[in-house]
Amino acid sequence: KRYDGNPPMEVLKQADYECGVICQMQFCGYFLVVADYINWAKEHGVMVGPGRGSAAGAMVAYAMGITELDPLKHGLIFERFLNPERVSLPDIDVDFDPEGRMRVLGYVADKYGHDKVAQCVIYGTIKTKQALKDSARIMGFPFEMGTRITEALPPAATGGKDISVHDIFDPSAKRYAEAREYRELYDSDPEVKRITEEAKGIEGLIRQTGVHACATIMGSAPITDTSPLLERTDGTVTTTFEYHTCETLGLVKMDFLGLRTLTVIRDAEAAIQKKDPSFSIRKLDYDDAATYKMLGQGETEGVFQLESSGMKQVLVGLQPQNLEDVIALISLYRPGPMDSIPTYLRNRHEPDKISYKTPQLAHILDVTNGCIVYQEQVMQIFRELAGFSFGQADNVRRAMSKKKHAVMEAEREHFVHGCTEPGHECPGCVANGISEKVANEIYDEMSSFASYAFNKSHAACYAYVAFQTAYLKCHYPSEFMAALLTSVLDNTDKVIEYSGECARLGIKVLPPDVNISNGGFTADNGKIRFGLNAVKNVGRNLIERVVEERKEKPYSSLYDFCKRMHGTELNRRAVECLIKAGAFDSMGINRHSLVEAVDGIIKS
Repeated sequence: KRYDGNPPMEVLKQADYECGVICQMQFCGYFLVVADYINWAKEHGVMVGPGRGSAAGAMVAYAMGITELDPLKHGLIFERFLNPERVSLPDIDVDFDPEGRMRVLGYVADKYGHDKVAQCVIYGTIKTKQALKDSARIMGFPFEMGTRITEALPPAATGGKDISVHDIFDPSAKRYAEAREYRELYDSDPEVKRITEEAKGIEGLIRQTGVHACATIMGSAPITDTSPLLERTDGTVTTTFEYHTCETLGLVKMDFLGLRTLTVIRDAEAAIQKKDPSFSIRKLDYDDAATYKMLGQGETEGVFQLESSGMKQVLVGLQPQNLEDVIALISLYRPGPMDSIPTYLRNRHEPDKISYKTPQLAHILDVTNGCIVYQEQVMQIFRELAGFSFGQADNVRRAMSKKKHAVMEAEREHFVHGCTEPGHECPGCVANGISEKVANEIYDEMSSFASYAFNKSHAACYAYVAFQTAYLKCHYPSEFMAALLTSVLDNTDKVIEYSGECARLGIKVLPPDVNISNGGFTADNGKIRFGLNAVKNVGRNLIERVVEERKEKPYSSLYDFCKRMHGTELNRRAVECLIKAGAFDSMGINRHSLVEAVDGIIKS
């Protein structure tokens, strides 16, 4: 099916090998279940991502419709996903559009049994600021006391994490020096001291439960045989053990993730199909020159993974020509490998400056301009230069990324001189004509890069999504920007930012209109009509009723509108906000007069 009934021999060999490994490890059922709910989602209008994580390296996953990337075409490696020499459960994470995700979870529960499917619980603990404020409150101090104490804490670290109460007083703690102001307050104020001592006792205690963003447990027997279950007030059923404990007990975790960008792609595709029914996001030309030209100009507001200011600069410097360039950028633009970007760009524009320590590296690193970028490249080097199996190579890569020095030194010997141990035989670099000195240099370089090298399978999946959004923006800008604006309706700053991008693109954003606008933003002959749901203080249920009611006939006046909406969530504030947003401008009466008339109309 993927190869129009004529798959190449290398594809058949790879698929046969993978099937053997999957069956040997007894994971057939896992693949069949994942393929079942993914294909159900696709058949029922749920947008599914092209793949996520290392699963994209499996030809079997591609053939079953789990992923959308040909792993051989992109140089992805099956053993990065499922290593026959390290038995562990496969992990196939799947992106769905957020609305469709709940439908898929419902389908899974209906098909496999509501007693055999449950989402995972997460436990929220009392953090530093909460511990201090709670302590002050229960000890009878005014609210301002808690605020004064927490303002003396050092700024939150990256990710919004505050220093712990215990670390404030621990000289060996990494952020101890930053908390000097708090310690001075503690020493000078006996009340602060009492509150802090109380906070030490409650910090870290469980405060509340929540639902994990993606982890879902599935079992062949009722989950209550293994884990107690909890029904939340909204009806969601969760485990009472966290997911890692459930896995330890033998339950299988599936990850159902919601990705907002997929909703944008789905909505844009639907809008485009109204004027071009033959359009399909599955039939894009991934070599489209106009799209790469737009990326090279740094015009990437709203483009998945590529819209940060730093990424725009790199795109302008690189001038991407193909999908491999986008995959490399997504992998490089993160702490650690970011240091390699100047070398990558220089080698791209001056290929004569690329040098390889041995000719055998050329075909492995040529796709990334002579730089080690991907974990898969580290595995290929072990495989092709020293004769490791891909399974062995993945084990060493993992040891390198976790800085397991004892394992690394033992494997260095095997990499350079080979190994005769049964089950781990490999000839080594020297036997393959590479000098000991060069082999050690290559090993050292891999060791330093392994902890930064990125999973190419994951980068390739997200590069596909990035290209799809870029293609839509390049060729169907009004439909794409309307879908993008709809996706950020609740974020005023983003609505303003993307409205500014519409202006730059020459797309006029028309004001809302009760007779034309829908809940979300809509494309309207090359322009965009403002969505009613983006108007402040107007409920979504009311907007749905407004759109439904006008199907009979349009609203003729403000009085007509209020009369027909009577008995819904309509109130004076909502009507005034609609007037001030321009939703009644088409009726020919100025806004001030309409606002003055609201009270009288609603009372009547």
